[in-house]
Formats: sequence, C-alpha cells, structure tokens
Amino acid sequence: MDLVLIRHPAVDVPSGVCYGQTDVALLPRFPADTAESQHSVVGTTDLAIPPQTATIALAVANITAHLRERGLVHACFASPLQRCADVAHALTRALPSPGLHDPRDDPRRQQHASLTFAHPHEHAASKARLPASPVIEPRLAELDFGQWEMQRWDDIPRHQIDAWAADILNGRPHHGESVQMLADRCGAWLRELTTTLDSANHEEETDEPAPPPCLLLIGHAGPIRVLTALALDLPLTATLQWPLDFGGAVTLRHRGSRPSPSWTLRQWDG
Repeated sequence: MDLVLIRHPAVDVPSGVCYGQTDVALLPRFPADTAESQHSVVGTTDLAIPPQTATIALAVANITAHLRERGLVHACFASPLQRCADVAHALTRALPSPGLHDPRDDPRRQQHASLTFAHPHEHAASKARLPASPVIEPRLAELDFGQWEMQRWDDIPRHQIDAWAADILNGRPHHGESVQMLADRCGAWLRELTTTLDSANHEEETDEPAPPPCLLLIGHAGPIRVLTALALDLPLTATLQWPLDFGGAVTLRHRGSRPSPSWTLRQWDG
C-alpha cells in the first residue's frame, strides 16, 4: 500500500507572512496565462467535478494526472484546514474509490486494480463507489505558531527566532506548538494507520506489474515532513529542510509486517 502525501496549493497570503493553523484560503484564481492550460488539464483527465474555484479544479486535475499510473485509491485523508479539506472534498467527487477493505475479500482487486476516472456521463452510475467525503483528521493540521500567526517573519523579534532555532524540536517562544508536539499528534495518526495496514496483511512487494493501491493525504509541509521522518525512523530534524513546494508529492510505501521501519520512501517530488 502506498501513502501519497500531497501539499495543498498556494494560499492567499502575502509572501513572508507566518501562517500555520490560521485557516487561510487558497488563491482565488490563477494568472491569466494559466487559464488555457487549466482547461486543457481538466479536459484530458475527464474529471466529473461540480463547479468550483479555478484553484481547486486545477489542483484536482494535477493530482488525478499524478495518480494515473498508480493503483486504486482506497481513501483520502485531509487536514481540517480549508486549504486542504476543500481540495480533498473535490477529489472524493472526482475519484472512484471502494474505501479501505481487507484485501482478503478480493485480493486481486484490492491489491492490483488500476485507478480509473469517471467520465461525466458515467459519474451518476459510479457515484455509489465514491466515498461520501474525505477523512478529515485534526491531527494532520499544520503547526500552531501561536503569537506568530499572520505576522511577517521580518516583524517577529529576532531573539524569539533565535530561541526557536536553538531548540527547534522543543522550543515554542511563540507560545504555540513545538515541532515535537506536532510530531506527537502526527505520529499517533501514523501509528494507527500502520497498525491498520499491518492487520489487513497487505503485501505490496510483488512480481506482478500492477501498481499497489494507495491512500491519499492532502496536507501541509510541516506534517508531511514530520510524517516522513517518523515513517522512515529518521530524526525529526532530518527532513525539516527538505524542499516541498505547493502541490508537491511524497510517496511512502508500507512494507507490511517486515522489520522496522515499516515504510520506505518511493518518491519525494518537492
């Protein structure tokens, strides 16, 4: 089973502003020179999605294009913040998904089925196969920057920034969350997911050419970096500086009940 973690699209916040758990909106539109490419991408992926903003429509199109060569999508998880949840809700309307089932119900279908896309005229017939909504998980929210939220980084007192840098894991001069607190809640979610996959006895390594099924997570840069470190049994500081642009994708593959770590890194497309 692959876990595909995708960072949300760009947000409507000026450059240089600190935002974490502030529920900022996505950019309301794309520059005019992307309008034609947006129409082309949506057309070629045959999306069956309701009217929505250009930002969300293009994000969904890009994600579904990224998933074309992957196995069947079983579930979509998301942070409760609108910049992630809005995209995830649109995805659940665009992607057919059976939900996460024990592969023993139908091993061939559950482990090796290819991802399909609903054409507009097929959407009504396939709707019963779609999840009603993504799994909104509060533990996947971005770091709470406390008193720094929505302040310009340049306006934050230098001694506070230095104090945070001196103890990046446990420091919280902003009176919000520390990186360790973020890792604790994200790690609890990851452990639950790993246990679920272990108990389902998924075996991803196979000689057959079909790709493994996958789970999606629409999230934030901080949690994605932390989840990657935890999954790979790396120090939390190891991934904090890994580049991850808006819309960047990371793929972790669950290795079943094999020795720790239970996950391997298959892709970091930051």
